[in-house]
Amino acid sequence: MLTDHLPDWLSVYVQQTAEEMQVPVDSVAVLSLGAISAAINGGASVTPSPRWTEPVALYTLALLASGEGKSPVFARLMDPVINAFEEVTGVNQAVDSRYQTTRNRINRKAVKRVETAAMNKYAKGQMSLEEVVAEVAAAERSIQLFNSTATPIKIVTDPTPASLMDAFQDNNGRVVIATAEAEGLLNFKGGQKAALLSAYDGERITRTRKAEGEVTITRPVMTMVVAMQPSVIGTIGSDMVNRGVMPRFLISYPESKMGFRDSKTPLTTPEAEVDYQAEMTRIVETYSGKAVKLVSFERAATATIGPWRREIEPMLRPGGDLASVPAWASKVKGGHFLRVAAILAIANGREMVTVADCENAKAILRALIIDAKRAFGEMGASFADDDLVHLMGLAKRFGPTFTRRQVMRGSNRFMTNPQRLGDALDRAVQEDLLGRKGNQYTLTEDDDE
Repeated sequence: MLTDHLPDWLSVYVQQTAEEMQVPVDSVAVLSLGAISAAINGGASVTPSPRWTEPVALYTLALLASGEGKSPVFARLMDPVINAFEEVTGVNQAVDSRYQTTRNRINRKAVKRVETAAMNKYAKGQMSLEEVVAEVAAAERSIQLFNSTATPIKIVTDPTPASLMDAFQDNNGRVVIATAEAEGLLNFKGGQKAALLSAYDGERITRTRKAEGEVTITRPVMTMVVAMQPSVIGTIGSDMVNRGVMPRFLISYPESKMGFRDSKTPLTTPEAEVDYQAEMTRIVETYSGKAVKLVSFERAATATIGPWRREIEPMLRPGGDLASVPAWASKVKGGHFLRVAAILAIANGREMVTVADCENAKAILRALIIDAKRAFGEMGASFADDDLVHLMGLAKRFGPTFTRRQVMRGSNRFMTNPQRLGDALDRAVQEDLLGRKGNQYTLTEDDDE
């Protein structure tokens, strides 16, 4: 069980919650890792080496049938996180979220007015460009000083691409999608997915908004704690796999307990509940500041990364355990491994990843392989899907305009199989991800409005 690899306080709470609710314990365990990610709320990055840094944030998904207790489990895991943020930041998620949103919107408009007025004076020769910059910067600084030094939690349950951008703007680039329903993902099916992709990696998002002009989120970081019925996963289909969204998820897809549940179960003990609340409050207190804290690897822990990659790589060969889910496996080799290890370190009260954290992270990821294969099989995963994801990653590196030859030279995969590159390019053009003119390809920019 995954609980064998969690800190004691979390393992006890997860096991007792799963037993009381009669929900598969590994699903509760995966969602609990998402709950810790929500408590960190983008406030940490993990860096095993000076050139490799990733946000400590997870996208977690549990596939549970209707009536299997998704909503009660969510309440048990997420309510203590919300309570901790209310205690630490003084912002009540339920009561003050509208005030927070309104305040941020008015602040943005105020800065925009200062900028417009200053630019008008510059156009009339009444101000120098440097004076314009100083005046706008002063307006932004005064707003920052007014804001709390702690970042509250911003939970959205039914976001659209546009509302997700609003949420990032409202909350210092930190957002949590937490829902026991499928809408947290289905609203992005066929729509703009850039925010989902960039927020996993903490990459800058720039979009043009009708009311405000160009909007930039410097470091968007998002946690996803999502549950849905297994029957829904097929409707997500290759659309979410092709664009690289689903490979970013840790997925629990257990056999259902329905028909085998006990009618009388012990309640979660008050001691386990108190410990869980106390630990979540500790995590929120540590990471809710606007300054991002770094979680590093001890030297011996860094040395475990190479063997882990060598363990996973052969599984990607035809017929291997991970051959059908190569995009997900690539995350397992890198980002998933680092992030789970860092979350385990933080859950253990440390900002240094140890060998034990790495070994526990490996065990968790190994256990989730069968769940990922089952889920991705129902979503229609294929090598063609992964080729498209790989191509779009290269396109972003070489773009906005690039040639087939550039991609070929930049990819061992396509160098050895030009036909797969041709198929991926044709598909990208057909799906309007790339434009083509002669021998050149151009990235297609989506709008979020």
